[in-house]
Amino acid sequence: MNTKNVIQYILLLCCFLLMGCSNSERPSDFPALVPFSVTVLNNDKPEQNVSITFTSTIAQAFSPSGSTDSSGKAVIYTLQGNYMQKGIPLGDYIVIFDKPPKVEGTKTPEELANMEVAELEAYTEDLVAKEAKLPRIVPPILTSPDTSPVKISIGESVKELSIDLAEYKGK
Repeated sequence: MNTKNVIQYILLLCCFLLMGCSNSERPSDFPALVPFSVTVLNNDKPEQNVSITFTSTIAQAFSPSGSTDSSGKAVIYTLQGNYMQKGIPLGDYIVIFDKPPKVEGTKTPEELANMEVAELEAYTEDLVAKEAKLPRIVPPILTSPDTSPVKISIGESVKELSIDLAEYKGK
């Protein structure tokens, strides 16, 4: 994960924390959604805390994503501005996965939300440097829309995606 992705991830996490359970109004251009889930395994065992992002093959103002629970399953939510709803719009996507290694001494979302921008940037750079030295669970090929071979066309009948990370190791 590069510095830009880590900063985006931290800022998104802070936004969710600050936003809480927002009752924002649905944007007028918010797309219709269908329920969708992803199961992530690693050698046939559930993999927890994997972030999943769906990158549309066309430019969109929304961002479908989720994170796996202890059973390896993630329910996908779509975010547009500060409005979030369960589900994913119909369309074609490249799917990316990531699970940053656990770095000792990481800050809580509350601590991150209280940091000044310069402090957050310095913290992020330090975190990225530490992460780079640790082994990765998710194969690098799956962490970028430029390299991910996982492509899916979401239709009314497509409700789920299942992937085993072990199948992509060494690729």
